[in-house]
Amino acid sequence: MNKITIAALLGLAIIPFAQAVSLSPDGRGQALIYPYYTAQGNNDTLFSIVNPTSDLLATKVDQGKALKVRFYEGRNGRVVLDFNLYLAENTTWTAAVTRDANGNPILRTFDSACTAPRFGAGSIAGSTEIAFSNANYAGYDQAGSGLDRAREGHFEVIEMGRINDTFPIAAGVPFYDHTGNNIPPKAIDCAALAASWTAGGAFSNSGGAELLAPSGGLFGHAFIINVPLGTEYSYDPDALQGLFSVQMHTPPGGTGSSLAQAAPVSRVLVDGVYRESTWSRGIDAVSAVLVHRAAMNEFVSPVSNLPLGTDLILTFPTRSYYVVRDSDVGQSTKAPFTVKFSDLKLDGTKISDGSSPGACEPTAAYRVGRNGNGYLPYRYPVSFNPDPYFMYPDATTLCWQTNVLSYGNVLRSANAQSFAQDANYPSSGRAEVFLDQSGHVLTSLEGHQYVGLPVVGFAMQHRLNGNVGGMIANYSGTSLNKYETVLK
Repeated sequence: MNKITIAALLGLAIIPFAQAVSLSPDGRGQALIYPYYTAQGNNDTLFSIVNPTSDLLATKVDQGKALKVRFYEGRNGRVVLDFNLYLAENTTWTAAVTRDANGNPILRTFDSACTAPRFGAGSIAGSTEIAFSNANYAGYDQAGSGLDRAREGHFEVIEMGRINDTFPIAAGVPFYDHTGNNIPPKAIDCAALAASWTAGGAFSNSGGAELLAPSGGLFGHAFIINVPLGTEYSYDPDALQGLFSVQMHTPPGGTGSSLAQAAPVSRVLVDGVYRESTWSRGIDAVSAVLVHRAAMNEFVSPVSNLPLGTDLILTFPTRSYYVVRDSDVGQSTKAPFTVKFSDLKLDGTKISDGSSPGACEPTAAYRVGRNGNGYLPYRYPVSFNPDPYFMYPDATTLCWQTNVLSYGNVLRSANAQSFAQDANYPSSGRAEVFLDQSGHVLTSLEGHQYVGLPVVGFAMQHRLNGNVGGMIANYSGTSLNKYETVLK
């Protein structure tokens, strides 16, 4: 080996990897995607956001964080709640998506971390609450204008940056209220913080000095609980890392501090090898790390009226950046998605509100019995748009941003599509949904082809035993989806 080659290798050894979006292998990151929330029926969704101490991280830096929290309804991915959360180092914030007295979705917390906007007094002593909104979809896409539509969907948490605790948010009031005696700063003046976002407030002309670059390390947990039924389905969010290298503090509402601002480079592990790709848009880099050719999970279905069931969640968390309405002029749906959100009749007039079939992407779905025999295709009973592309004789369609494919209506989802029940089909085994239909390809600037659609999710199984010494016993569990990733 000559000296030039040795010098070149040494040079490569000290050059750090370029910033690139990737799935975190250890469950911690700069952004968290929670694939599903619901307040349908008697279900509530409880979740946590954890900002651990910097002692757990390789770089010992202050880890007070400003976070953007966004909830998206499940049909067309319209934002129904958007707020900033300011979380001190080594703290955990918990909240619940539930319903108010009128059945409308709200977010309730008993924790004291500051938010912008500030939550109002809650209906339960010691709590604060904020309501979900239908302002971003009412009258927009004919998929329903009521608040009931906001009762299920998915949500995300994005780190905007680390808090510069010496920045004054008001006269004599630092971002953090230091208590001295070597006690880590915990308290933030929430009133002064909220005022900082008003006209002329501290953040209006700060130039971003109140935040430092994000460092990641966030993690969380969620569980869907049904108190009357006695069930709980728990899951961890998908964690993304390498999205941002600079702070991006933006006020609540609007489109700032989003996944679209991620670095336009992705890093994906395929067959044991990391592949890096570059993109013209940051959202494509995020989608690339989530694109899969197929999603798989196990299922049980009701048999002879036995109370068994499985709901399979398939959420397309970035779809709203690619899919527009039929009536949006001058825009086109972008790959890897191929279908616009339908709100028009064939003659160009609008369909009635609540009647939109959505944006029905063709897929192919199968279920396989536990013994591996009888590889039988099944068809979802989707009457409004069955296999519009005729890609496969057994093709089906996924029409929403958050899809619930159901054996037995476990979650009482309003967006559920039920699996056909037939004595010829296996009652348990595995379900496979193939997302690699025509056009479902995301292509990088280098020509790398990511086959399928960006998807996250899990399956929830419920079993009920009514013969336990005269008692009723419920069993519930969650299984993360398994995927096939294909990169050409």
